[in-house]
Amino acid sequence: MTLLWLRVYPTYEVLGWLFGLEKSNAWENIQDTLAVLETLADFRFERPAAERAKLGTKQAVFDAFPEVKVIIDGKEQPFQRPQGWDEQKPFYSGKKKRHTVKNQVLCTPEGRIGGVSATVPGSTHDLTMMRGDGVLGRLGEDEGAMADKAYTGAGNDRPGVPLVVPTKATRGHPLTEEQVAANRKISGCRVVIEHVMAQLNRFQVLKQVFRSAFVRHTRAIRVVAALVDRRIAAVPLRTLAAT
Repeated sequence: MTLLWLRVYPTYEVLGWLFGLEKSNAWENIQDTLAVLETLADFRFERPAAERAKLGTKQAVFDAFPEVKVIIDGKEQPFQRPQGWDEQKPFYSGKKKRHTVKNQVLCTPEGRIGGVSATVPGSTHDLTMMRGDGVLGRLGEDEGAMADKAYTGAGNDRPGVPLVVPTKATRGHPLTEEQVAANRKISGCRVVIEHVMAQLNRFQVLKQVFRSAFVRHTRAIRVVAALVDRRIAAVPLRTLAAT
């Protein structure tokens, strides 16, 4: 019943009808099961480097960035509009032009999910989310990260941590041919996390407007991420080499 709710995301009234339960009983059963499933969400990059095995890199894809051990990206999802202006404002995303919630997702070059941050309101910048999650501080010696342009400037927080981010063009300073080529190579490497996001979005609870309370979203995405990661472990993602 919980897997159906995560994958299809019906209302509790419909879910109760499908399983012969009252609406309230369906809700209680789902919450209890999610609490148990959340204990499966043990992601490697949520532990300090000293507590996890030394990580390799998929050479065929990351030959130009051997220091990269984790790829970082933000996931944004529509959220039901809260009541009252003061409650609504933090959730309004200027990028999406609607109320949303956000999470930071980490994956390895092989496509295994390495971490999922706590849910934050949609107006939170990706860089702020990274700083709050503290992922750069958990990387080991000579371990680096890759992210998109939204994370430009993150390397200033921890100068010793290698951070691969595409170069942004500025007014009066267009990108050079070398920078364009480097950005293209980075994009080719980052495609793996796009595949991971696509797998997460197969679960409608993470794609449709999230109808439940804000405090329950973190549990939902971490449970789905744990299930997706177990599937990827059995059926690896098809990654594309950067050319």
